[in-house]
Amino acid sequence: MRSLAVTLACFILAAVPSTSLAQQRKCGDAQNPKKLPAPSALIDSARAMAELEPLGVPREGIVFSLLFNETDSFPTVRLLEVADAEALAVFAGTVRPQKPAGAGAWAVRVRVRGGTTPGLTLERSVYCAPVPTPQLVARPPMRVEVRVADVMPSMNRPTRITVEVMVAATGEVLSVRLLESTGLRDVDDEITRSWQARSFLPALIDGRPISALYRTDGRAPKL
Repeated sequence: MRSLAVTLACFILAAVPSTSLAQQRKCGDAQNPKKLPAPSALIDSARAMAELEPLGVPREGIVFSLLFNETDSFPTVRLLEVADAEALAVFAGTVRPQKPAGAGAWAVRVRVRGGTTPGLTLERSVYCAPVPTPQLVARPPMRVEVRVADVMPSMNRPTRITVEVMVAATGEVLSVRLLESTGLRDVDDEITRSWQARSFLPALIDGRPISALYRTDGRAPKL
């Protein structure tokens, strides 16, 4: 029974990250859409440039974030780095409606430049993956009773169990799924309960909290 107890501990520890992960916010280019569309597919570019020019667009440009969800035709539009309600209202009026994605959210940035060479270009948004917040109180050891016949041959060595968690924009856990089983229902249930009780720093797209997947193996898809 000693070897079995050690194995069960490995199952639990492999599924729970260290508290230092909460400090490791991983950010990078969003991967959805796979290929950036032409600006004219999303924006009435000529109108946007004409209506923004009187507002004084700087040479380095102003950057807007467009977040398209699964069900709406128009995106959520935000102005990054600066606050200009008039510019935001003008630009939002030039955004073209899109067919709802139906297969996940996607986002892009639009940079509008002024000066002697004005123009409008698309850039990838910045996505930051969700991360679990530190657990301040250690969970008590789990006790599981099994018969020798219930022990799989593979349980004589540590096994890494990958957990997939859907995290809401609030940081709450929406659902938990084990991508493979330990082979013991009690262990599976305990791992699931432990993740359901966790809280997270939510995923961010251009600084805006969104719902997203977290995986303990680090392979969750980027938006």
